[in-house]
Amino acid sequence: MRRRPGTAAIRLSTAALWAVGLGPAFFVVVVSDRRPSAPGPLPGWDYPPVEPPAAPWRVEAGQLYLLLTAALLSGVLISRWAGPRRTPDAVGAGLAATGLAMYAGPVLSALFGGHGGADDWRLYLAPLVVAALYAAPAVRPSRMLWRLRAVVRVYTWGSLAALAVAPGWALTSSVIVNFRLPGLGYSRLAGLTDHPILLGTVAAAALVVEAAPLHRSRLWLLHSGAALATLLLAQSRTAWLAAPLALLLLYRRDVPRRLHPLLGRGLIIGTAGCAALLVPALLGGLERVVSDREVTSLHGRTEVWALAMGVFRSHVLLGYGPTLFTDHSSPVRGMYAHAHGQLHQTLATSGLVGALGLVVFVVALVLVAARTARASAGLSWALLVLTLATCVTEAPLRGLEFSPFLLLVLLNVTVLLTMSSSRQPRPAAAVAQAFPGPAGDARSSRSAVNSSEAAGWARTSRSGSCG
Repeated sequence: MRRRPGTAAIRLSTAALWAVGLGPAFFVVVVSDRRPSAPGPLPGWDYPPVEPPAAPWRVEAGQLYLLLTAALLSGVLISRWAGPRRTPDAVGAGLAATGLAMYAGPVLSALFGGHGGADDWRLYLAPLVVAALYAAPAVRPSRMLWRLRAVVRVYTWGSLAALAVAPGWALTSSVIVNFRLPGLGYSRLAGLTDHPILLGTVAAAALVVEAAPLHRSRLWLLHSGAALATLLLAQSRTAWLAAPLALLLLYRRDVPRRLHPLLGRGLIIGTAGCAALLVPALLGGLERVVSDREVTSLHGRTEVWALAMGVFRSHVLLGYGPTLFTDHSSPVRGMYAHAHGQLHQTLATSGLVGALGLVVFVVALVLVAARTARASAGLSWALLVLTLATCVTEAPLRGLEFSPFLLLVLLNVTVLLTMSSSRQPRPAAAVAQAFPGPAGDARSSRSAVNSSEAAGWARTSRSGSCG
């Protein structure tokens, strides 16, 4: 007889999800010693001054957080192995396997490529996260979306709160892609991330998750507005272009819970007021930004792309290795943090072996997104398009440390795994055990529960919304 996972396993997986989701914010707020940004433009192309080394207690706090997160993720895997046997989900297993195959590329390159790097813990964090997400107990889509929305709200509302309380710390000076919005001058919002581009990606993902017409709360418009404001203040062109594409893929459903009329009118008036202030600044700076030399070279990305392809031609099979962008003796010489393009990043660091894993994982994402599109009200497609658009100018799937890009992977894999498992029929024994009735009414209780549960799951799969 199949048994439901225990309460300890569920709580363990929940704690692991929160640890991974809040990791980027923890490292920015606690571990990194980010100083308030100096007013005025930076000399050159958006290269901030080098931060001094963090204090020892900050480094120790980061190491402790890493160990705690690794322990939680490992605990999820152990509980899956030692817990009750579950019916395997072929779709989820295939998605997890392809994700592990993609992240195996840098590991193989580090082991056999000749340039080392296998001792870098960052290589193993992302595959551990993917494996733990698959091993975690299945949850209902409503519960899963509540958790994911709570995580992204930490970054949207937290970044806006940091801007209000400590603007010098929350902003970073920049002349790149800067429309000089009222009150910001030469600054862009970085908030609870390391860079405005990262915050823009998280804000775009938050906007998609909040706007998805699936199990939304009464205040979903308010949370969507916070995500939109964060996206605007981060001034990331990639996120600005990707967000509308993703939003167009969401299914529109009728939501029984309606926003209070006064709050709705207030949001409309507030949006109109913000537009009256910001739109002139956007239009006034558009011509200057488009004609700038950094636009013609995609802010120097064409240079690092050429450099990455040169490295790939010299190391075709396994690439240079994961130390390409961290070792100052490598061909990159520490000038770039990554290749600013997922395909270039993979080819340069992992070669054809890594590229094969990347292609297989992307194909798996597309197939599972198509399979779960209706059940997720288009959210699976929206997050996938947002990720692929980000892959053009960034490398969100490189899986290094507690980056907000890891949060993007977390959102994609979690939504796909949850929606895929929600399509599977639930055994009657599991439902009866989940809702036990009195011994005398066991048969009628099981029948009623089965009917209720079946109707609930069917309603979720058909409409993609919840009352």
